[in-house]
Amino acid sequence: MDKTYECITFDLWQTLIVDQQEWGKTRSDVRINSSYEILRENNISVELDQIAHAYKQTYEECDELRKNGVDISFRDQVLMYLSFIKEGIVEELSESSIRKIINDYGFAFYEAPPELAIGALDILEYAQSKQLKIGLISNSGTTPGIIVKAYLEQLGILEFFHSMVFSDELLISKPSGKIFMKSLIDLQVMPEDTIHVGDNLYSDIHGAISNGLSAIWIKGYDNRDIITSPTHTIERLEEIKDII
Repeated sequence: MDKTYECITFDLWQTLIVDQQEWGKTRSDVRINSSYEILRENNISVELDQIAHAYKQTYEECDELRKNGVDISFRDQVLMYLSFIKEGIVEELSESSIRKIINDYGFAFYEAPPELAIGALDILEYAQSKQLKIGLISNSGTTPGIIVKAYLEQLGILEFFHSMVFSDELLISKPSGKIFMKSLIDLQVMPEDTIHVGDNLYSDIHGAISNGLSAIWIKGYDNRDIITSPTHTIERLEEIKDII
């Protein structure tokens, strides 16, 4: 007999929303150029290349943190970015200028937002029709959870989730069991009654399986060797209907 589930949790990026490299570059350029202009307004002289290097450093540093199951707040991420641009720069800026940089860094998301994945709305409606509890567990990256939630409302899918957990708010990231357990506590379900869907073999699949959940891997975005075998492997979201 096929296993039945009480709950399904989803990763966000490259699972329910799909990004492209050129869109990410557009957002990065907006952040870098905005910071450059604000720093110039504050009579702080730095080169664009210097800011771009700091942006890359910040991305790599935060990515390494998340691989180890932790995260920092969005504000702290931007402060890290500023400190990489120039030592002591945070002390040179007024709070209003810092807030402007933080706002522009976050809202750059809307300059080239990801698209709703093919089949995402349909599978959420299907899970709802099966009376499953539905959760979202997301590593936040360069866009804070508060902005992502507003965007999901625009896409018309926010209403499906009974729980949403973002790493920049919890300060814990996948693959840590703590972020999975926070979601399951919110949803009032046990790991063995839950199946997680995601594209990342490490944070999603290894993280879920290691913490007692079943896992569906969406092929196509992560070409690394499999660390922990997923319970199921699919290529399209619609295939989840045959599993739940």
